[in-house]
Amino acid sequence: MTEAAQVNTSRGRRKWLFSGLVLVIGCITLRAGFWQLERADEKEALLAQLAPSGLVSSPAEVAAFAGDRATRIRIPVDAVLPERIFLENRIVDGRAGYEVFVRAQTGSETLLVNAGWIPAERTRDRLPVVELSDTAQLTGLWVPLTEGYVTGQSFPERLPDGLRVQSLRDVDFSDLRPGVVLAEGWLPVNASGPSPRVGVATHIGYAVQWFAMTFAIGVAWIWWLRSWRRRA
Repeated sequence: MTEAAQVNTSRGRRKWLFSGLVLVIGCITLRAGFWQLERADEKEALLAQLAPSGLVSSPAEVAAFAGDRATRIRIPVDAVLPERIFLENRIVDGRAGYEVFVRAQTGSETLLVNAGWIPAERTRDRLPVVELSDTAQLTGLWVPLTEGYVTGQSFPERLPDGLRVQSLRDVDFSDLRPGVVLAEGWLPVNASGPSPRVGVATHIGYAVQWFAMTFAIGVAWIWWLRSWRRRA
């Protein structure tokens, strides 16, 4: 093989290797854009699920409700069970604390209730004291137990004043009606409840950026091919 043929062969290999790399990167950025659009659709569905609709106002309605959508609730409470579940690392106004979960009985049904937010103690060897108020009635929003509550391992710690967890993922709620009630007025600070950490518009913006990157890669690749042909 002549020296010129060897040079052309080497250049041809580099051309195909570079083109293959561009194709892989372009596929990755394109897939990332479509994934962001999928996430935007998921967030839209979640927001629709969390939009309040209807009212549950009696134990009989509690027994009939599936707990799969956001619904206002206002019912009498027969008892609040003593166990407290402290969901850690919940930030309010820049301060770390807990969302406190309890079980509330109404008629023959038991509900999981997010009683609200409470600031954490300075040390982790004890849990804050929880004093619930106005527990004879439960008023609030009944919402699905969304991924914000069950993402990650729970790492439960049993302490004298309750159970501290990082997530509700591994906590057994099989004895309860589905969903969680965001109580109003049981603690000085009501829980904000589940909400998307990133909004729909943000995901769409990310998708546009990924698609723009894919387009730029394609344009650069075409320019490089033309430049390579002129040098050939």
